[in-house]
Amino acid sequence: MSEPLLPSRFDVEPALAGVIGWSELGVPLHVHYVGRAAAPLRVLMLAGQHGDEGRARAAVGQFLDAGAASKKLESMSLAVLPNLNPDGTLVKSRGNANEFDLNRDHLLLDSAETQALHRFVRVWRPHLVIDVHTYPSRRRYLLAHNLTHCHDVFLDVPTNPAAACVGATEILHALLTRLNRRGYLADRYVRPTNSGRVRHSTADVLDVRNSLAIRYGIPTLLVEGRQPLRSDGAAERTRLKAALIAALEIALQCAEEYQQALRAPPAVPKAGAGIAIRCRYTRGDSPCRIPLRDTRSGVIRTTEMPGAFCPNLKVTKRALLPRAYAVPQSHQALLEVLRRHELPNYCAHPCTVETVESYQVRCSEDADRPLRRRLIDRSREQRTVADYVLFPVTPESGP
Repeated sequence: MSEPLLPSRFDVEPALAGVIGWSELGVPLHVHYVGRAAAPLRVLMLAGQHGDEGRARAAVGQFLDAGAASKKLESMSLAVLPNLNPDGTLVKSRGNANEFDLNRDHLLLDSAETQALHRFVRVWRPHLVIDVHTYPSRRRYLLAHNLTHCHDVFLDVPTNPAAACVGATEILHALLTRLNRRGYLADRYVRPTNSGRVRHSTADVLDVRNSLAIRYGIPTLLVEGRQPLRSDGAAERTRLKAALIAALEIALQCAEEYQQALRAPPAVPKAGAGIAIRCRYTRGDSPCRIPLRDTRSGVIRTTEMPGAFCPNLKVTKRALLPRAYAVPQSHQALLEVLRRHELPNYCAHPCTVETVESYQVRCSEDADRPLRRRLIDRSREQRTVADYVLFPVTPESGP
């Protein structure tokens, strides 16, 4: 696979296009560039991780074709990737050709599409990523209470405690305020879990929102437009698409306004710093009350979400960053994952002696239970590291 094609210049009209990689079936992944090449702020707009979210792709495409993206972008370079999953799009499947959910593949990078995206991010280094999706308003946990979601747009930012991104929260609040002022119903993404808790998004490091924030220190804004109901007429469908396009327009405006914070170098933890590796959700002081639609009357009213509202995350375990991680050369599967991330590494001289803390991890073999990790052996000693690949902790590595 060849290197990503990057433009030598940017134009406002028409937008330049390049190929950053190929899908599993060999379909090119096109990115369109709008704005000014030398602009101090770079923003990546991404859609189509899920092949069955056609309205998200359509909104981004209309946003690009209508020229909305080219307005007042003198201080911004905008890259638009309207469809990361063309194979899934072809058959209207959520996953790609290998049935992988791309938005759960930003840690292992098993898919050609996510590898191409991360390679592009490493080269182009955006200051903000806008990840565009759609969400279904009818959820089983709400339907059991005769309720459905009714928000035109849900928004969220990285929530993992290891993702310390400056500017994302400010943009979130400003965007919510301005969307509601325009008459659209917008709020921070909220959902109940199977355990009965109500929380904002997830702290999982597998999705693009948390993964890019941790790996590269890039703030990511999640934008979820509501999918129309079968009963919604043409006017309502048009309004929902307009709400999603308005969210994209205002997000770019907010990015320009907060560009000083977005362009600030991310805080890079150094060796010896404590990094959050485990956390749990904690209950808030009050229940979650948001507008919901009654399925019997069709009336929208502010209603208490069923479940315990747990909006906060408490760190339960931290790990101290070493000077480097030493991976045995026999661990080829792990080394392959790290290679996909293009982490800096080197092989030590055969006589190199280091103080090494070694550990083993055992996973649950019960297929009916979630994966559990337990430390079963830990030792600290001096040894030669000739049979190891060393991955130093550097600003390029991410915490």
